[in-house]
Amino acid sequence: MSGGYFITGTDTGVGKTVVGLGLMRALKERGRRVAAMKPVASGCRERDGVLYNDDALRLQAEGSVGLPYATINPYAFAPPIAPHLAAAEAGVWISIPRIVEAFRGVAAQVETVVVEGVGGWR
Repeated sequence: MSGGYFITGTDTGVGKTVVGLGLMRALKERGRRVAAMKPVASGCRERDGVLYNDDALRLQAEGSVGLPYATINPYAFAPPIAPHLAAAEAGVWISIPRIVEAFRGVAAQVETVVVEGVGGWR
């Protein structure tokens, strides 16, 4: 990997995914191999016993390489609340080393990784 981007915003629904997807498309148009991660997501929907986040699925689909969903979104929670609250409610500890390990796995396969943060930063 030669570079990466972290996308953050001021709130949920302000366009982080739209920006991330646009950045990925622009990089691919320039010949770069790119993938994305949304390491932690809440408001996920269950399908076949697995929780999926719509934004993470869109980022996964835009990537240059096929990556397992669990690598792109290691922590998925159903309640549409702040992820740290959803994790506490689920009795799950969000492990930074697990996220870093997933990131390294993604970064080993592409030139650029786009990471979308959660919610908003104020």
